[in-house]
Order: sequence, then structure tokens, then C-alpha cells
Amino acid sequence: SSMEQMSSNIQQNTDNAVQTERLASKSSKDATVSGKSVTDAFFPFRDGVDVGIEEGVTAIVHAGGSDRDFESITACNEADPKVTMVFTGQRVFKH
Repeated sequence: SSMEQMSSNIQQNTDNAVQTERLASKSSKDATVSGKSVTDAFFPFRDGVDVGIEEGVTAIVHAGGSDRDFESITACNEADPKVTMVFTGQRVFKH
């Protein structure tokens, strides 16, 4: 069903943004909804964003707030075609 396909896109909770992007990309290869990366955390380094872009992500939505947000923004601006990035400013989990 469509809901099962969308559920396959949900990222697994890991402490490694690169690993998370790879897992999400792998699990979404056959899904109807693709090309978007959404997380309630932030990307602490550019590498997670780079992996998403390499896998075909065209839009990223995340909380923002990393000291290195500028690196993720740069990755989106350098992508061809450019990748849309939206900051929600809100995290919905606590450690």
C-alpha cells in the first residue's frame, strides 16, 4: 500500500548522519515518495547532506541549529541542480 511505501522512507534513528542517509536511501529505492530528506534533528556535518544529494535528494527539511549549518547550506547551493533546504527551527525529541 501507499502508506507502507511511505513508511519505508522513515529514517532509522542513528547517531551517524551519513549512515542514516544511506539507510534511508536504501530503504526508499522502491517507494513512491522519494527525493526528500526530513529529520527532526539537524545535520552536524556536511557529509550527511552530501550522501543525500548523491542519492538524488532534491529537498532537505531539518531543525537546523548546528554550528556547521553553513556547510550543509553550501552543499545544497553547490549541487547541480541546487537542492532546497528548509530549517524548521524545532526539534521534537529529547536525549
